[in-house]
Amino acid sequence: MIYFKISVQKVLFITLLCVSITNGNHFIYEKTPIELIESARNLGITQRNLMKEFISQKNIIPNSDEETEIINHFLNKCHEYSQKVGYDEEYIKFLESVALSEVDSHPTSESHYHHPKILDLMSLDDATISFLTTPINGMKKILQRQCLINEVDFQCVDSFFGANNHVTSEKIDIIRSSGGFAKLMLDEECPNNGDDLNDYHCIGTTAKEYGKQCSTSLKFYNMTKYDVDHKILNLFASAISEIDKFNDILEKTNDLKERIKIKRDTEILLSSTLKTISQMEGSKCRLFYQLGKCLKSSVTNLCGKDAGRKFEIMIQVGYLRRERFNDINDAFLALNMEPHRSCGNLY
Repeated sequence: MIYFKISVQKVLFITLLCVSITNGNHFIYEKTPIELIESARNLGITQRNLMKEFISQKNIIPNSDEETEIINHFLNKCHEYSQKVGYDEEYIKFLESVALSEVDSHPTSESHYHHPKILDLMSLDDATISFLTTPINGMKKILQRQCLINEVDFQCVDSFFGANNHVTSEKIDIIRSSGGFAKLMLDEECPNNGDDLNDYHCIGTTAKEYGKQCSTSLKFYNMTKYDVDHKILNLFASAISEIDKFNDILEKTNDLKERIKIKRDTEILLSSTLKTISQMEGSKCRLFYQLGKCLKSSVTNLCGKDAGRKFEIMIQVGYLRRERFNDINDAFLALNMEPHRSCGNLY
């Protein structure tokens, strides 16, 4: 997992699960000590054997929800181990010091454009904002430690699943599409040991400048976003309330025809609601595309072409999932509904 810890109490993270060795004996971070890799892989094997023994003793049904829960239980030891390795006392103290610092140590009265706030208005996620607003020396240390944590986790998970190449490809694709920041970390920064983070530093320190250059688009987008999000939440809450009523009736009847009708009506209601929500999301996505063009151009002018490219990846990849409420996103997934065509490249 990639974690960015703002304070001891609050951990912001992007989950990365990956299960196969690439780039020689490493996934993403060649600086990982071999003893940590060996220890992680041994743990993965141990957990797999313990899991098999447990499943055999309990006569668990293959491919059942119960089996999945058991797999996750034993696999979680890999994640616990990687966190123990990464978050030692020295690193936690370092993160505490970072939490007290700011990129701009002398903010002006123009507080609306103070960096974390302005980046939030661009619909970046908390983990990305945390990274971009860290001083560059701390930024590199955080990146390298998170790469180490992920490498250890990946090695353990890989060993747990027995180096399944199909699972590897699937998980890597999931990671790359989960968020722009995760994609950049996986594809570029961890393999390069975070040797050049100047683009990210520039994006963080000049946020007020390129935010002001796109202030009209930024203001209009956020006004629309607030209005649309409010309508979406109310619409979905209303639909869930009706579905709860259907479920109450369903629990009280044994009539097969009535039960089938209730289930059909429930699905029709949810499907209709999500279609309406999708249309609303489309209006947000169109405005976000326009805002993104302005921001990318401004970032490019201030920080360079490659910084503009990275910024575009960070704001676009995973945008719609960041914007959706979790229950709504789960409902879209449950009905296997595609995003609105205006949001196609923002999911």
